[in-house]
Amino acid sequence: MFTAQDATVTDFERPEGSQVDLMRVGLLGYPVDLANTLAAYGQAACTLLTQSNEALSTVTLNPEVLMLAEQTPWLAAHIRAAQLVLPDGAGLVWALNRAGAPAKRMPGIEFAWEMLAACAARQWPVALIGASEDTNLKACNVLNSRIPGLNLAYAHSGYFNDAQHEAEVALACAQHQPKLVLLALGAPKQDAFIVAHRDKFTDAALLMGVGGSFDVWAGTVKRAPEWLRALQLEWAWRLAGQPWRIRRSVPPLCQFVMRVLRT
Repeated sequence: MFTAQDATVTDFERPEGSQVDLMRVGLLGYPVDLANTLAAYGQAACTLLTQSNEALSTVTLNPEVLMLAEQTPWLAAHIRAAQLVLPDGAGLVWALNRAGAPAKRMPGIEFAWEMLAACAARQWPVALIGASEDTNLKACNVLNSRIPGLNLAYAHSGYFNDAQHEAEVALACAQHQPKLVLLALGAPKQDAFIVAHRDKFTDAALLMGVGGSFDVWAGTVKRAPEWLRALQLEWAWRLAGQPWRIRRSVPPLCQFVMRVLRT
């Protein structure tokens, strides 16, 4: 079992006022929240939303984002201040397990679905920002048809004319008082959106980046089959279907592995 003295995994403090029933540890100086099921994360998120009166942030962490944070101070600060940090990447889970932490992969797309269902059950409004206008519309239609009672209060594509337009979209979204805001803008753009506009959400709202989830829900991108996901090989499926990702994803993954092994 890991301890606070382990070189790779250590205890990690939560932001003040965000105590929930999850095990929080640190990996290479960044927090990661551990639980056995997605439902546990969903329950924790709902607890935070009922206890807070300000916007909260969720990060789905993987080796690529972690290594980018090493070169990007604002992103590192954003991850460390997040109320929830999910172990999304298989490489992250490997590193945690190697140090003795009981980590399971928690894909952001599945957590987002869990939260959409939880919001629908509580009649909480939600918002979707990201992807193309067509994909965003298709994703909204699919979610409305598959999640009974879902209240999609606001939706907008991920294409902004300029910084002023982006700020206007964030303000318009905040005026609908959504409890959940899903941002399909890709990393780190979705994280930058949260950092820049979180203060516009004056009521409790969970802001979360979901990468290409809208494309999957809209049916324009096919997710890896379950047997590949069970083998922790969803990343290989993505690289095979989108080979342009290789140049972006493989170098930081190799750097991450070397960092973990050296530590």
